[in-house]
Parts: sequence; C-alpha cells; structure tokens
Amino acid sequence: MVAVLYIIASFSFGAGLILTIMPYIKFRLEPLTGNRKPVTEAFIFMPASYLTGTLILSWITYFLAVMFKNNENPLFLANLFTFLIVIVSVSTMLFINRVKLKKWLRELKKYGFKFSLTSSEWFIFLLSSAFWSFFIFRSLYMDGNIIRAGISAFSDFGAHLPVIRNFSLGQNFPAQYPHYPDGTMRYHFMFYFHAANLEYLGLNLAWALNLPSILSLVSFSMLLYSLCVGITGNKAAGVFAYLLFVFRSSFAFFTYLTGFDNFSDFLFAVKNNLNADGSPREHIGNTLRESWGLWAQKVYVNQRHLAFAMGLFILALFLLLPLFMNTIKDLRQSALNKAVKNTGKSALNKAAKNTGKSASHITTKYSGKSALSGKQKTPASWVKTAATSQFNKAKGIRYHITEIFVKKDSWVPESLFPCICAGLLLGLTAFWNGAVVIAAISVFFVMAALSKHKLENLVMAVITFLLSTFQSWIFVGSGTGSVSIKYKPGFLTETDNILIILKYYTELLGILPFILAGLFIVSISRKSKLTGYVLSIIPTASLIFLLPTLGIVQSILIVLACLALLVYLIYFNRSDFLFISPLYIPVFVAPIVLATTLKLTPDITVNHKYIILSVILLNIPVADMLARLFGSYKKTAVAISLCVVLLLTLTGIVDIITLYNLDKNSVSYNETEPVKIWVQKNTNRDDIFLTHYMTHYGAPMSVMLAGRSLYSGYPYFTVTAGYDAGSRENVMKRIYSAVNRDELRDLAISENIDYIVIEEQNRTAAEYNLNEQIFHDTFPVVFIDAEKNIIVFKVQ
Repeated sequence: MVAVLYIIASFSFGAGLILTIMPYIKFRLEPLTGNRKPVTEAFIFMPASYLTGTLILSWITYFLAVMFKNNENPLFLANLFTFLIVIVSVSTMLFINRVKLKKWLRELKKYGFKFSLTSSEWFIFLLSSAFWSFFIFRSLYMDGNIIRAGISAFSDFGAHLPVIRNFSLGQNFPAQYPHYPDGTMRYHFMFYFHAANLEYLGLNLAWALNLPSILSLVSFSMLLYSLCVGITGNKAAGVFAYLLFVFRSSFAFFTYLTGFDNFSDFLFAVKNNLNADGSPREHIGNTLRESWGLWAQKVYVNQRHLAFAMGLFILALFLLLPLFMNTIKDLRQSALNKAVKNTGKSALNKAAKNTGKSASHITTKYSGKSALSGKQKTPASWVKTAATSQFNKAKGIRYHITEIFVKKDSWVPESLFPCICAGLLLGLTAFWNGAVVIAAISVFFVMAALSKHKLENLVMAVITFLLSTFQSWIFVGSGTGSVSIKYKPGFLTETDNILIILKYYTELLGILPFILAGLFIVSISRKSKLTGYVLSIIPTASLIFLLPTLGIVQSILIVLACLALLVYLIYFNRSDFLFISPLYIPVFVAPIVLATTLKLTPDITVNHKYIILSVILLNIPVADMLARLFGSYKKTAVAISLCVVLLLTLTGIVDIITLYNLDKNSVSYNETEPVKIWVQKNTNRDDIFLTHYMTHYGAPMSVMLAGRSLYSGYPYFTVTAGYDAGSRENVMKRIYSAVNRDELRDLAISENIDYIVIEEQNRTAAEYNLNEQIFHDTFPVVFIDAEKNIIVFKVQ
C-alpha cells in the first residue's frame, strides 16, 4: 500500500539525514551516550528517524500540494514529487556515506543481520506498543462503513476528523480551518494533514490516524526512556520514568476514596465509572476540569498530535542538554581541583605528621590517586579530607556565578551546528503542536541560565522564533498572531493567592512536589544529617498543611510514607549513593511556572500541556531515586519505595480503568449517510455550508466528513483557536431567523456561504425562531433526506 511506503520513505529520509549529520553532532551526544553505552544506539536512532523524517517530509508534501492547488488532485502530484525527492535524497546520502555502507554490507554478509536491544529496552518497546495500540484502536476504529469514535475521544475528534477530511476529500490548499473558513489556519494542523495524506494514499480513516498516533507514542516512550537513562546512567530509572509517565501522581485517588463508606463500594464504583452517590462519572479528581481527563492517559488518546511534538522536543533536548550536564560536571571538577590546590602545605604536613613520611614523598606517591579503602587513614585520605573541606567552600554561590556568567565559555557557543539543528526541529514543530514548543522554550531558557555556552540556546531560540513567526505569517496572516501573551496568575484557580495555588497543585500532583523538595534537602545535607532532619520539617509540615480534605487514616499514612522516605534518604546519604543534580529540578519545573503565570491562548486550559510536559521531566529525578532505592536490595529501602510507588501511581491506575470503561461505548458516523454521499459527489471541494453549530452530530458532521467546511463550527473549537466566533454566530442567527428574502439572500452571498442546511437541530433551536418557508421561497432545494428530514438549499 502506498501509505505504508510513505511511512517507510519518511523513516528512510530521517535515517539518512541523521546518519549524514551524525559526524557533526556525535560529540554533543557523548554525555548522554558516551563510552558507557547506557542506551543502545538503535533505540534512539529508530524513533529519531521516524519523527525527523515525518516532520520534514510532511512539510514538503504540504507545500508541494499548495503549489499544485489549481490542479484537480494536488495531493497526487505532491506525493509523486515527494517520493522523487526521497529517492534522490536517500541516494545522495547513501553515496556520501558509501564507505560506511560498504563496511556495513561486508559485515552483514559475514555475520548476518544483528539487531539487539537490552531487556529493559525491549520491555519499553513492547509494552508501549501493546499498551497504546490497544487504547488507540479502542478510541477510533472502522466497523464496515461505520466510523466508531470512543466516548473518551469523540469530542476532540469532532475538531480533528473534519481537518483530516478537509485535506483528504476536500481541497484545503492553502490550509484554512474547516470550522471557520476565512483563509487562515490558527490551529496546529500538520499532524492531521499527515494523517489525511495517509488516508489519501490508501489507508482508511481510522488507520490513517491511529498508525501515526501509535508510532508517535511509541517513539516518545523510547526517547523518554533514553533521556532518563542518559541523564541517570540507570536503566531501571528509565523504566520507572516511563511508568510514572503512564500513571500520574495525584491525590485524586484519595479524594475519590473519601466519599465511600466501605472499600467494596469503592471497587464497584471504580469498575463501573460511578461516583460515591451512584451517579455516572468520567475521570476522578476534584480540581477544575480534572474530570475532562486533562491529566490522564486520555489526553494522549484524543490529542493525537501531542506525543509527536513531545518526541521532537526530546530530540532537541538531546542536542542542548549535554551543555547543562557538562556544566554541572565541570563545576564539580573545577571546585574539586581548586579545593585540592588550596589545601596547600598544611594538609600535606598533617598527612606527613600522621604517617611519618615527608610531604614531598606524599605528593609524589599519591598525586592523582583517590583515597584507599579501609578504616585506617592513608596519606591520600588526609589530603582528600582537607580538599573536601575546601571543596565545600568552593561550591559557594559566588563561585557558581563566576563559572556560569563571568567566564568567556559561559557565553561563547561550543558549536553552532547542534543548536541550529535544535532550532530547526522546534521551529518546524510550531504547527504540529505549538504548546509543546512554548513549553520547550521555557525549559531551555532556565537551562541556559544555569549552563555554559549560553549563546547556543539563544541561537536555537532565535531560529525557533523566526520559523514559528514565518509559519504564523503564512497561516494566520500579517498583523495577527495565534499566540498573545497576558499575565494571568493561578492557571485554572484564576487567582494570585499563593496559598490557593499551592493547594491546587498539591491536590493535582500528589506527593511528587514533596519528593522533589526532599531530593533538594538530601543534596544540601551531605555534610550534616542534623541539617537534613531539620530541613525535612519544611516539606513535611507543608504536606500536612496543604493536603486536601481526606480521611484521618489516609492523611496519616501519606505523611508517614513521605517522612519515612525523607528520613531514610538523609540517614543513608552516602557519597556512593548520589542522585542526579537537583539543578535539574528548576530546569524541568519551568513549564509549570509558565502555566501558572501567563495566558498565551484564548483558553487558559491549554496551559495544561505545559504542566504535563513539566511533570514528565520532573519524574526523571524521582525515577532515579526509586531505581537506586530498589537497587540497594535493602528491605527497608524496598518497602519504602513500594509505598511511594503506590502513592505515585494509584490515581493513574484508576484513570486507565476509567479510560477502558469509557470506550466500551462509542459515537457512530455512517460513511454511507445519504447527505454525506450527496455532498461529496455533487458539491465543489471548497464549498462552505451553513449548519447548526452542534457539529458533533447529524448533518454538520456528515458534511465535514465529506471534506467540506462549515461557515461556523462548534464554538469551543473556534474560540479556543482564536477565531471571532461571536460575529459568525450572530450572522447564523440572522440567517436562520430571517423574514426578508432579499436580506436573506444578500447576507448569505456576502458571507460566501454556498449551501444552507436545515434539519431538526435548526427547527428546535432555542437561539432563534426558524422561518423555514422563507428558505423555500428564496433558494432552490438541491437535496432532501426524507427519513431524517434534512433539506439542503443552494445559495444563489
């Protein structure tokens, strides 16, 4: 099938591109891969090839289709030339890499094809493939000629399926929003264009959307694992990071549990998606709009374009995060070197006095060596003790500021090529998912402040901004923008009261923030356990104060589990039990700060994507901690870890049961609906229809599934995309309630409306009084569905 060939072509194009540029970026990946090889190269290479190739090739196909917009089948010519470009490009890349190719072919002939992954990599690959395939196909599938959209996702599909069909069956070049056709496209549509192209090339609608969705989610899962293992050097941490990504941390489980009198009623309610009073529910959680599933696995099932963009963000992170990692490493090494240098003769004399050796003998014998093991102190350990004291002084704030902000290498780029590549990746992602790009910029902003070679991040940001602005100019128009910045504190709490905001995030994120606070305390209390114990009072007291209303027993157990974890980490705070630097936390928390302070789109709910991405990254230090505790094989550590894992994942477990239950039912769209078939066969592919605004059902959805646009679609879709839905809603009311034939005709023609649909939704509308006879008197009837009483009028 041609659609499958397109996916293979995308992968091949991406693979060839990565292999070609690898010599210029391989040095940058050393801190994440390096000689220790914590992640198999193929495990990063495969998702990187798919995401990169699909990103670039889809843009090529789209702009070729725009070039051929006057042709009867612009996608046919666009795909034809795309395949030619791939053939030429891949052939050129193979020629450039012919020496490596010949070597690989010789090894293939001699040893056969070898493809090996570690057990944890196979686990992530197979689990993510099976898990997401199951839920993706439950949410959208074809049953003969019937499109079945699961209850979990049909609402979002009401926005996305029309975009797909507007490209695959319509002629939407250049792109405009089918829910508000005005010549602009304010919605990040490129993932759905890619799906539309796959449908055009032969896949049915469900497969065309589901296949890239699964590939995106599996690719993201593989890259998230690789990122975590690259940072921590711990494969088990990568597995934990993935599990924490799938099963979110929240106190929603406990607030939900509180309403039940006994546990058997609770289990019955979980199994059947019920509230404590027996009423039906969707997702659990008392925070505003949590019942929508904003934070659950459901978000990846209905927001299909999210995982694709997050995967590209991780690829950009691979290119720039090593600067931050090297900065942390250099600071530690520089501080240690400075400390050793400053120990001076006093330390050597002390070592000489206690060993009976001369200072010169000690310097010669133990230079560059670490302290020997054993209870008896050696000459090197005396030097190390003195150096450690100086090292702790050298780690001060002034020293860090000097290293990060004052020196030349604090600003001068180490290399331009990686940051240019990162900028291109993020810039080209803007109309795949703009929210991910914005969240990514906030991460890189904080990371740049704490890293050397800051100008690399600036170059990346400038390229991202220029590409995003250029796309906005193309799709939205000059003098307007799809993003506007407004100060709006509190996110969904809509308040600047810090206490209310903290209570909101505590209920939403569960124990996660308090574990992260604990990791900070552990990192600064290595010299003094007493300091750690004293500081641990702060997160413990905060947890007690900020806990939502729960049962006494539940509250006590949660606080005791967190306190036990803190005490254990502080008590066994050894140099050989180091977690990753706590400096990762302010870097990864940046999108949450962004979501809590700024409103960038008409609907602030969109900020939840910033928080989702931030939490995914913040899970990495927690995953590292859990992996090390389990890896210690100590009964106490394992017991505490099991309790913490349960607290972190219980809400996510209920979420997945909820998602499963929701999609036992579905909303159906018949591809053989008479009005859909008539519209597809008898109207122009760029015609505009006026219908009732409830576009999830009836004639409006049939019209859009035929590839046509609606004059004014569902208000939530148009308002959140930044369109002036109010003005068109008023026009719709004026038309349907018209009493003058000339005014009716003039208004419909002036608004470029080609057809007007009247069905039961119009006849029973509360917003206006329909005068159906005037339409019969003004326009010719071109279609009637007598069974459903649908009438279509031609505006002329």
